[in-house]
Amino acid sequence: MRQLILFIVVILLWSLLAIFPMSVYASPMVEIIPSRFELLVEPRERSIQSIVISNHGKEELTLIASSRDWDMSQTDSLILFDAATTPRSASNWLRFNPRRFTIPSGKTQIIRFAVTAPPQLEAGEYRTAIVLETKEEYEIKDNYYYQPIFAVLVYVNVPEVKRVGELDEIVVTLDDQGNYILNGKLYSKGNAHLRTEGEFLLRDSKGLIVKKERLGKQVVLPGKNIKFKINLGKRLDSGEYQGEILWRYIPAFYLEDQLSEYNNVETELIKKVKITIR
Repeated sequence: MRQLILFIVVILLWSLLAIFPMSVYASPMVEIIPSRFELLVEPRERSIQSIVISNHGKEELTLIASSRDWDMSQTDSLILFDAATTPRSASNWLRFNPRRFTIPSGKTQIIRFAVTAPPQLEAGEYRTAIVLETKEEYEIKDNYYYQPIFAVLVYVNVPEVKRVGELDEIVVTLDDQGNYILNGKLYSKGNAHLRTEGEFLLRDSKGLIVKKERLGKQVVLPGKNIKFKINLGKRLDSGEYQGEILWRYIPAFYLEDQLSEYNNVETELIKKVKITIR
């Protein structure tokens, strides 16, 4: 029995090569630049951008482009919706060309698009995605085929943008293996998403660092939160400790050279927590 799987790929890195890179089965080899768009657009103004798509495979590749709304689930999975059906959608502002094209092996295709913001807009973040669907199907194992869908995410920021983070609900629990686990939530309470990376320090009663851990990059859409866990380990002596959670904001693309002007707010979010080990 032949089965078809639709496989959605969010372009999170600067490029994406070889989904399902298995020599036994066919797979598209696609490079898409840039990874995402973060645009600052005033009401009544237009931003014109382009996407470069390269086919590194041995066969020609046909793609069909469309605009879609999107959101993220609590498990950080991308959810696609029909265009202009969700709050804060920018899909109706998007115009692009071409919408269907074939890229020969070793060649590239450019999609040019324009985002035009309407005259009356509430400040904050609006979102859309340029979705590229393949015409071809690819076999991942016997009688199982998948049809990849590439989603290039577009954030449209209408001034004044406010990115506000808050750390809350921080508790320490003990798991089944006897590890102390620090649990918490990072909230996005502004009108635009947070893009952060962090660090955790655990200090003993003398202020000495007994544990240091890097916290991975996170994206939190406005009005949402993410849960995080930090394993403190088993070998902690009884006593008082201080946990220091530091989240650094990663500026939007349009602010990379203007860190001091990053929404006129602090670029770090720090939370200090007292931890008692008995």
